[in-house]
Amino acid sequence: MIPVQYPGRETRYNEPNIPRVEGLVEDFLSRHPTIGEAPFAFFGHSLGAIVAFEAARKLRARGLHQPFALLVSGYPAPHLPRTRPKISHLDQEAFFAALKQDFDVTDALFDPQLASYVYPTLQADFEAVETYRFAPEAPLDVPILPLGGDQDREATPEQVSAWRQHSTHPLQPRFFPGGHFYLQEKQQRLLILLVSILSRRTIQG
Repeated sequence: MIPVQYPGRETRYNEPNIPRVEGLVEDFLSRHPTIGEAPFAFFGHSLGAIVAFEAARKLRARGLHQPFALLVSGYPAPHLPRTRPKISHLDQEAFFAALKQDFDVTDALFDPQLASYVYPTLQADFEAVETYRFAPEAPLDVPILPLGGDQDREATPEQVSAWRQHSTHPLQPRFFPGGHFYLQEKQQRLLILLVSILSRRTIQG
């Protein structure tokens, strides 16, 4: 497994954040120029789901290899209108107040020292989501497996299930008990599923 690291965090902390989905896609593809030399799959959660989806479409447009599976988690299907509050324009205090009131986030973010550290990155992430505009294209010839938490306020089961129309091989969505961060609460169950898919290099509906 190769984790994707965006600018503005961890070892790339000193790099400027990228507040657009298309910029995150180009950053990812430029840092992984040999992708497709071996079978691969994409897994993306929340913002990562839409980045993975657009990366697959970009690879297709360039005539390059596609993933054998696209696993999208905790994000509404890209053609659906965004209904969540817009908060990326808010200052730090108002931003975190809105997070606490309207979004399913970990309480650790509200530690005063951590909040100042993560505010620029979270603000950029929300701006990327809020400015994303879906462009209709033919469905991907890739199995798409929608995943989510059955109590997720950010992406309801109905919104997640709608991902199926973006694949010529629609798969039955799978939901886990929990909210937006079900993948932490049900980590073992999710990892068993991912390992099964990656080891077989195939995916079943």
